[in-house]
Parts: sequence; structure tokens; C-alpha cells
Amino acid sequence: MAKMLSFGIDPEIKKRKVVRTHGYWIYYDDDTRDIDLWNGSTSFILGYSATKVFQEINRGTELVTRAIANTFEYIDEIDEMSEVICNTGGFESVQWTNCGTTAVEAAIAMSDAYWKGLGEDKPLILSFTPGWHGTSHMTKSLGMPPLATAPSSRHIYGSSIESIETGLADELPRIGCIIIETVPWYKGWIEWHPDEWIKLREICDKHGILMITDDVMCGWGKSHEYHGYAGFGYGFRPDISALAKSLCAGYMPLGAAVCNKKVSDVISKKWQHGHTMQPNIGSICGALATYKHIEEWNLLDKVHWIQPQLSALATNLMEKEIITDYKTSGTVLFMTFRDDIRQSGMSKRDTLRVCAPLIADDEYFETIYNKIIKLCTS
Repeated sequence: MAKMLSFGIDPEIKKRKVVRTHGYWIYYDDDTRDIDLWNGSTSFILGYSATKVFQEINRGTELVTRAIANTFEYIDEIDEMSEVICNTGGFESVQWTNCGTTAVEAAIAMSDAYWKGLGEDKPLILSFTPGWHGTSHMTKSLGMPPLATAPSSRHIYGSSIESIETGLADELPRIGCIIIETVPWYKGWIEWHPDEWIKLREICDKHGILMITDDVMCGWGKSHEYHGYAGFGYGFRPDISALAKSLCAGYMPLGAAVCNKKVSDVISKKWQHGHTMQPNIGSICGALATYKHIEEWNLLDKVHWIQPQLSALATNLMEKEIITDYKTSGTVLFMTFRDDIRQSGMSKRDTLRVCAPLIADDEYFETIYNKIIKLCTS
């Protein structure tokens, strides 16, 4: 039997066959059901059964399979979704991509095109480690240099925002962009302080550097805003941003890089970036349906109810001395456990990530609380 490569938590854990998904539940062939605490790496913001989104994905794919938007073809849904993703974040232009990795690469390409268009030599990309910007050679190099198999001399790394001007003074004139995760999450939920956002924007403006936010994980429903920078980033607007994961509620892959008018006015004159799907029509129709579903049910406001539930859950676990620390914001909760929980099958180490879907209810929180209690006390 062919073997699929996996980074499974524990090779001894038996595989389970999924037979159905509904709401926030995953059903298995042994008549059990479970909840994915990390919610498909934060993708499934509407759970697994937003019928209208499925219908629009199918309708779009059957109606028009191909429309290459960056060669002046279009369907109404492409234009409408382009307006949505730009207008909700204060951006001017969008490049649709297939996933988060390609969204980040397109964002970097926007920076390169901007400086090339101005005739300036600013090839360096400043990022902060550890982080996670994608799975390609370039994006691994941005966040996880030890994992990169093709490191680039273009990449430089900062230890903190505060130390950029002193620690990287020699490199500053050649830095074209600074890319940050809206909230660094790979090694824990580490939010930037408001003063750091202020400082970063000041540095970029002072030294003529483009500010890029990687909103792939944090965007589209995890804060009370569509764009993560607007919620988790205190509204400090970047020049360029990358989004993906939950744009289509996790049902189809879709990514996007968006830029402001300053960047758009330069790069739109001679933009050279593309791939096979420009964009995937089913994904675009699904993304538009996802946006309309969120608006119809006012689901961004639901975040204001979800976050206190996550805090209460973590507080109860702290009182039982099961966890030693936690951080939560929006729909996301990170917990540090007193003991190693790898054998439970929930995590690779002593930390656990939770991302609640926007359809979470009392039953959801009661279930995940009982699940954690059972696995950690057995």
C-alpha cells in the first residue's frame, strides 16, 4: 500500500478514517466524533458545513472553469471579491494566488517590483525568527533559516523591532521591505506591543522601507476584523499584506497579496507575476460566499463572545494546575501544560493551540474543555 509522508504527532497513534464532517464535528468509522482544536491550522472559520459556500464553489467551477484575471479576463465574482479584499483593508490592488506560501512570495514580488520601478537598489528582506512564512525555499528562509535548503543572501534577520536602527544600521539603505507575522505563532502566541507597531511604521517611513504583514494565519475572521493587522496589529496599516487559509473558509485553497496605492501606482505599470490559476474560479466564488455568510450572520462580532470563553477555559485549567500559562486573543488560545502531552495525540510538545471557529457555541467549549481534562488526567 502506498505510504503518504506525514509529520504525525506520534507514529504509534492509529490512523482513523473520517466518514463525515458537520458543524465543528469530525465523524469516524468507529462511530466516534472529535473536534480539531487547531481547526485545520485556523482555516475552517465557518466549521465544515456552510452549505452556501459549497454551492457557490460548485456553481463557479461548473459555470466558468477558466478566466485569467491578470490578462484582462474576468467574471463578476472576481471583480467583486477583489473589491472586498481591498476595501476591507484599505488597499488598492490585489494579486490572487493559490495558498499562503505563494501569497507571501507575491507580496515580496510586489516589493521587488516597486523598487525596480523606482530604479532603486533595495534587495534586502528583513524578517524576524523564529517564524512561519510558508513552505517554499524562500519563505522558509524568511522565518526558519535552519529549515531552508536554499538560503539567500537577500535575507537578513532582526532580533527585535527596537534594535533595527542600531543593529542593522549598515544594511538599512538597502532594505526594501520588512515582513512580520501579524502575531508570531509558531513558537507561541507572541503579540507585538503597540509601541512596537508604532516603531516599525516609523522606521519604514523614515528609511523608505515597505512594511509587509503576513496575515495568512491571523486574517479573515480570527480577530474582530477581516485583516489581522487591523485587529491584532492595532490598525497600523502595512504597505503590502499576504492573506490565505480562511479566505474560502478552508474549503478550497486561495491566497492573495494586496498593496496600497503608493505601491500599486508604481508596480501596475509593469507587473510581471503569475501562475496557472489566475485565480481558481471555484475558490473565488467560495471566498465571496464566505464573506457574505460572515456579513449576513455578523460573525465578526461573535469574536467578542468567543475570546472570553477561551479565557475562562484556560483559567479553569490553570486552577486545576493542568496548564502553567496561556495567551489568548480573538479566536486563538495558546496553552503551556505542566506535563508533556505528546502521547495524548493533541500536540508535539508541552504546548497546545486552539482556534475556535466562528460557529463555536457552549457545547463546543464544554466539549474541548472535557477533552483536555480527560486526556491530561488519564
